[in-house]
Amino acid sequence: MARKDGFSYHFIDALRLYVLSGQVQGNADAARLFGVSERTVREWRNKYAAFDKQFRVALADMVASVASVALDRALEGSDTMLKFILERRGGEAWQMRQHVDHTSNGNTMAAILAEHGELDEEEARERGLIYDEDAEG
Repeated sequence: MARKDGFSYHFIDALRLYVLSGQVQGNADAARLFGVSERTVREWRNKYAAFDKQFRVALADMVASVASVALDRALEGSDTMLKFILERRGGEAWQMRQHVDHTSNGNTMAAILAEHGELDEEEARERGLIYDEDAEG
């Protein structure tokens, strides 16, 4: 039987099934499932501990299930899945690194060195790092 706020304890079991199937992943999905607003779902989670606990446990179980499948695929030879798992869970040694140079304003490091006198101007011209508009003219 539904309460004044629309909540029914039958929602607890239904929620678990929908979360484990991947159809509910958050409050917005649960709101659509039960035909209420996200605010109502948040209120139910605050008011009914069993509902909130089932939501959290089911989400954790679903993630564990997906992780298990991913690990199986990696161990079966999926290079993509293996790379994904190692980058996410393999520690710092496996994390993807990306270096972004925020100091060059699009210039090569050789052009910057030439500009600051670290590279001979003649050598920089020979390498095409300095473009002399007057000489072209």
